[in-house]
Amino acid sequence: CTPLPAQPRLAAASSSGAGAGLGGGGGERESTASVLQKDARRLWHPYTSATRPVPCLAVSRAAGVTLTLEGGEQLVDGMSSWWCAVHGYAVPELDAAAVDQIGSMSHVMFGGLTHRPAVRLGGGAGAA
Repeated sequence: CTPLPAQPRLAAASSSGAGAGLGGGGGERESTASVLQKDARRLWHPYTSATRPVPCLAVSRAAGVTLTLEGGEQLVDGMSSWWCAVHGYAVPELDAAAVDQIGSMSHVMFGGLTHRPAVRLGGGAGAA
């Protein structure tokens, strides 16, 4: 990720609820440091060492190509090989399509199975 020029801290990154997904449920919001410690103990992130992982940054929001960290810092997501760098974050059309798809099936393995959305995608729009 590439840092953006210094930006004023965003009020939404405070206790207003932004980024609450990292802290869990309701009540007192868990500190970013505590969440990152749990992350380091419990999770493996792709493209990092399982025994000597690099530290992670806690993201509270993503929009377009901008990631906003819990502390308010903003980064340009420059991981060009991942889909998010091509399409951006919080794209209304993609978000609506994902919600629609999850309403019928979130994921089906292709081992001997198929489904209409995959066939449409493989043949172009309306090719079912």
